[in-house]
Amino acid sequence: MKKLNFFASNTINELARPMMASELTEYSPALTIFNDFAEHEPLLIAATATALEAEKLMHSSHVNVMFVVDQADHFSGIVNKEDLSEQEIVKKLSQGFKRNELLVSDFMRSKSELKAFDYAELSLASIEDVIQAFKNSGQQQGLVIDREQQRIRGVLSTSDIAKKLHLPTDIEVRSSFTHVLAHKQH
Repeated sequence: MKKLNFFASNTINELARPMMASELTEYSPALTIFNDFAEHEPLLIAATATALEAEKLMHSSHVNVMFVVDQADHFSGIVNKEDLSEQEIVKKLSQGFKRNELLVSDFMRSKSELKAFDYAELSLASIEDVIQAFKNSGQQQGLVIDREQQRIRGVLSTSDIAKKLHLPTDIEVRSSFTHVLAHKQH
């Protein structure tokens, strides 16, 4: 057994805290802008849950994206607020679906449709690098995967970056993240 020592604390004045949002810039490390699932449990929902249940859970949990799992609790895809918008629900209703029969699986984006950043690469990148990757790809969100461990570590989105960097934009209305950056540069 290792012996631990106690030390005086009367000369210590500062508390350790996570990087404050006001301290974030596009030059901050990329890992500062996403919640690592190795440290924070992701919000999961079954593919068989109703769209109404998903919408309520998102609202009560104050999240914009949930991870969809199958019956074996394996990752199937993601569903976000925009996927469950009234406009998307009306589209399904016009196809003959009943509102109470609409499932998360009817709205989710399957994992085969999703692009991902590599965690190891991201650990060496800045927020600016992530922004540039989004600009170049036209993507609005990307998973963060640990390819070595074969696990999803988190998700990044243009809307989360805009919020955390306090960019004046309505990401849902904008068709491209380029518009977000145009506001930042003026």
